[in-house]
Amino acid sequence: MKQATANSTSTAGIAIAKPTRVLLVEDHLAILELYREGLELAGLEVQTAGDGVEALTLLKNAQPRPEVIVTDIEMPRLDGLELARHATQLFPDIKVIFISGASEHPVTEGHPFFIKPFPIRDLVQCIHDLVRDSKSNA
Repeated sequence: MKQATANSTSTAGIAIAKPTRVLLVEDHLAILELYREGLELAGLEVQTAGDGVEALTLLKNAQPRPEVIVTDIEMPRLDGLELARHATQLFPDIKVIFISGASEHPVTEGHPFFIKPFPIRDLVQCIHDLVRDSKSNA
């Protein structure tokens, strides 16, 4: 029998895992769909946004709120760095992972950073590590 973990609930002795909620923010539709599909195949619950403004609106209205934001850095209207600043001010416990096609490493204020393209399994592992670490520090 599967045992309940910190990210699951138990109903009549049966563990039911709660999927980690992720907000994926990317302005290139093909890339957004590729990563969304990969994250969902890994068992994550994924919402998507095409830019930072749309992402902030989703965050403010989402119930339950995503635990992790995976965001491109360079986007129109509101870039990923500004999105992260606003999101972490509003929701200090939210985790942020940056992704970018640019090879130079921007100042990501201690948040994980991936250069596209990257293996989806690496991103999934990073998401799980962030959520696990935040739950063990709670």
